[in-house]
Amino acid sequence: APMTQSEAYSSYREQQTPLRRPAGAQGVTGFSPAAYGRPVGANTYAPETDRAYNAYTEGNLQCIEKLILEQVGKATTHPPLKGLKIELPKAYTGQDDVHTFFNHLASFLRCCRLARLTGPEFEEDRILLYGEALGDRPREWYNRQVTRPTRSKLVWTLKELVQEIYLRFINVANVTAPIDSYNSVKYTRARGALDFANELEYFATQMVEQPTE
Repeated sequence: APMTQSEAYSSYREQQTPLRRPAGAQGVTGFSPAAYGRPVGANTYAPETDRAYNAYTEGNLQCIEKLILEQVGKATTHPPLKGLKIELPKAYTGQDDVHTFFNHLASFLRCCRLARLTGPEFEEDRILLYGEALGDRPREWYNRQVTRPTRSKLVWTLKELVQEIYLRFINVANVTAPIDSYNSVKYTRARGALDFANELEYFATQMVEQPTE
């Protein structure tokens, strides 16, 4: 008989390092729960829901920081790849979807690695290049806040920039989206148990409260 989500996920977790709830937002530059941690009308929510929204946002901001540090934080000693044509990912245009946002970021950072734009000395180049990977409203915001001479913030880091784009275009109410995605994953013989469990694990790591069964 086909395995249920809980059975497959429990089997997978027995062989993995236990998943952990995202830590607090210490060290996350630019995050203000009062400004970004709640959807409109959040004063009507229970404290437990309020904390869940904040923890979800904090966890994703930390994920952005970690992803950037791991992918481009250290300079590479390898020479540029000859004859390789590197194309930026399709522009992020402000889609209110966490998966789209992080897939775009991962693709952008991969392009930076292939172009050997890694380490502190290429931070300014990465910031300029990130602007080219944006479109529509995010690109308009970038032009106003990052490149315009009258901008209020003169110096940006890539981490700060990506986190700010996230805060402005991803609705914090999406805290329930990973739960919905987790519950919608279906097991089929064609995809197999491992692929099924991997997809469950992917969505589970994005939950504020991760499944225990």
